[in-house]
Amino acid sequence: MGNQDIKAVSVATASTDGSYTILEDGGSGIATLSLNAANVEILTDENSTIENNVYKTTGNVIRIKTGEANKSYTLSMKDKATNASTAALKSDENGIITLNVEDTAHKSGVYTFTLNGMEINLYDNVENDKYIVKVYDGEAEEGEAAELRVVTTGEVGKVRFTDTDGNTITVAASEKNDDGTKTWSMTKSKPAGEYEYSISVKVGYEWITENSKVKLTFTEKILDSGLIRSAEYDAESGLYKITIEGRATKIQFISEDGMTRTYTRYHDSVKSRKTYDEDGNEVNDTARTLDHEIWLVDAKIYSGQKYTVMGKFEAGWNREGTASLTAH
Repeated sequence: MGNQDIKAVSVATASTDGSYTILEDGGSGIATLSLNAANVEILTDENSTIENNVYKTTGNVIRIKTGEANKSYTLSMKDKATNASTAALKSDENGIITLNVEDTAHKSGVYTFTLNGMEINLYDNVENDKYIVKVYDGEAEEGEAAELRVVTTGEVGKVRFTDTDGNTITVAASEKNDDGTKTWSMTKSKPAGEYEYSISVKVGYEWITENSKVKLTFTEKILDSGLIRSAEYDAESGLYKITIEGRATKIQFISEDGMTRTYTRYHDSVKSRKTYDEDGNEVNDTARTLDHEIWLVDAKIYSGQKYTVMGKFEAGWNREGTASLTAH
């Protein structure tokens, strides 16, 4: 294949081993490359990594595994000035296409574009960890515990996590995996937010700080703001039946002249309290699937008077979601 001058981005040279040079000499920089292969796997080596759909390499070479040997493909290219071009490529006998990306205007720094939806960072000073194989971030709702995990090589004896304020947590116990690696875990509960930790490993008598970071994310807790669905006198029990959406901590009967009677969840006057999921199945008092509940209350209110029934929930009193009844 000879040189192809297709607008600013072009395939300048090619060889029989599936290796091509992509040349950008228009000055605007490559924006996107797209290869029309059914399967595109970008290969990594000691100078490159893939994490969170981002390929980083210290150089300018991208090796693409297509899975089909000696097959022709079309590479579509576009620069940041929206100039578009295409070129014909062919995989080698192993189904691999190698792209060497050159930009005559590039001087220094990370060179970024996308290839089939993946972010590509060339000339990125990738520093691979020597002892850390994989990290797993943790996530939970605030008030709950989140777990982060680190997989290391077998020679690691301890792992230390250091937050951005310099506070450290050292983990001495690990789980040995079938492949000889070790998994280390740390569990924390924190307010809503993101918390990043650097990782050090102990090998022999030496502590070594690796490049990987691990993160705990705590999402803001959504407080139950429930409401009173209905309030009525239950003739069978001789009590007031209050149907509540959510999990109430208190209910209050408010007369027309503002007098109140308040009953807490576990008050002696609450003679029965049953909780249900959205399908009407009875569930535990603290179940996550709790949808509504029914209280039977021996309320000390005046016969014939009208009352508004209001509930207090995790988010506080709901003064809008109320129900009315006339005392028996």
